[in-house]
Amino acid sequence: MDAFFGPVNFQESYLAVDVFFVLSGVVIANAYEERLQSALSIKQFVWLRLVRLYPLYILACAFSVLAITLDVKDNGNAGHLTALILLAVVLLPNVFRLGDGSPYPLNNPAWSLFFEIVANVIYASALRFLTAKRLAIIMVASAAGLVLCLSFAKGNLDIGWTPKSFPTGTFRVGYSFFAGVLLYRHFSAARATVVTGRFAMYGICGILSLVSALLMSSPGPFVRPYFDFFAVVAIFPAIVYLALWVQPSGRPARICKFMGTTSYALYVLHYPLAGLIQGLFKTRAGVSVENYAPLIGFGLLVALLTFCWVIDTVYDGPVRQFLQRRIPLTPKPLRSC
Repeated sequence: MDAFFGPVNFQESYLAVDVFFVLSGVVIANAYEERLQSALSIKQFVWLRLVRLYPLYILACAFSVLAITLDVKDNGNAGHLTALILLAVVLLPNVFRLGDGSPYPLNNPAWSLFFEIVANVIYASALRFLTAKRLAIIMVASAAGLVLCLSFAKGNLDIGWTPKSFPTGTFRVGYSFFAGVLLYRHFSAARATVVTGRFAMYGICGILSLVSALLMSSPGPFVRPYFDFFAVVAIFPAIVYLALWVQPSGRPARICKFMGTTSYALYVLHYPLAGLIQGLFKTRAGVSVENYAPLIGFGLLVALLTFCWVIDTVYDGPVRQFLQRRIPLTPKPLRSC
């Protein structure tokens, strides 16, 4: 995506993954914790999560396959396309270093989906053991892992998506996802009054502005490791926790709903679509998208948001509704004493 925005810097944009991991922990705990403790089985929970993530993920991979088929983006993946498709379908990393050697050649952001699903399964399977103390232990252990990554890696937390750093994704999801679960539990137990009305609108604008500023910041090489670590372990969880206390209504609520609807689609689709568009510009028009940066980048962003909203209406929503009916959500059997 750097080619589309040129001089406009998004140096810390990779930390958006950590924001999403925290949000995921909050959302999963809110939507499923009580259900998992009563009627929802682990099998049903996993199915629901796959139904939520897979339709758009498969569509994203299809755009990458189209780019390779049209010979507008190869990177050495064409000769291994069948094997890469099979790996992509089951969301397994490219451990054999086929094609360009990246963990997910057909959709680079899929590395975080892999860790998201792993965290979801661990959460559902171990829920009755996940006390606040044990969640804190997981977070401390993961934070220690992040410190080691900063010490021995390249001095930032842009890790988890490369072949060498792939295992370090465990630390990123381990801290942020379970921090989200813990934050939601604390919020749920507090039972205090949330902020509504005009103040809620101001709160949402302030939160979005702060997150955007952090992701667009450019700390220097000496400060960057500390900036990344503090943002992940403290600032992002604090921002998400503050957002829990804000309940917008009216137009702000509709804007938030739109952003919630398009956020995952934007994340999972942006990489293959940008690659396809960039390749078509180069091979068909004979020009580089860099020549039109950053205007083409902002134009692409608007187009992607519109496309994601349309895709949710005509594809993702209907497909998920169909798949959710494939497994009856019957109560899980009671454990015998």
